[in-house]
Amino acid sequence: MSFINNLIFFSVFIVINFVLSIKAEDCDAMSNFFLEKNLIMFNAEESVVFLPTLFNYNKFREAEWKTPTCVEGEDCYIRNEISFNSKRVQSLSKTNLAISDEELSKAVYKSLVDNKLSSDVLSVSPDRYTVRTNARNSIAFSLEYGVRYNILKNNNCINFMVRNKESAISGLICKFMYTTGVRYNIKCEKVKLLLIPIDENGYAQCETICTD
Repeated sequence: MSFINNLIFFSVFIVINFVLSIKAEDCDAMSNFFLEKNLIMFNAEESVVFLPTLFNYNKFREAEWKTPTCVEGEDCYIRNEISFNSKRVQSLSKTNLAISDEELSKAVYKSLVDNKLSSDVLSVSPDRYTVRTNARNSIAFSLEYGVRYNILKNNNCINFMVRNKESAISGLICKFMYTTGVRYNIKCEKVKLLLIPIDENGYAQCETICTD
């Protein structure tokens, strides 16, 4: 009975902690997570969970041109990004959440395996997922953070910019840190994942424009 009471107290605390800072769909995602999962699964280790609330698909014309990272003697590349606190970042490792790229990648993969929000998701693997863009077409997006995705360079350009389609997935990223008994230190933030499309060989699919 004591465990049940503590579990109820824990759940109420979470709702109070987030009610002033998140929307209804975020509350639903949190509620569904706690209803479906046993909190004992978090014992003795840290866990990172991504709770998606909205799937969007940004086409080329909706994307901004950006300068890729180029290293002399190597291919230019871009990485997956996250919209975090109104900024586009490539990692959460140096934020208050201190989530590593590997932890984030695994959490995103797991969330898509368990996906119940989007019927357009066709397949999911640890490094990419394929989504239906219309009745006839589909596209694969990378799921890995901290990974370079090389760009097939336009040989007519010395300097260039790129833009790419994006899979934009909004949701909550939460870090569960077990303390003792049924007590957990939990940090959650609203984020939007900005995933880049990749081809069969792992190259980023994007448009280029010369800036010479």
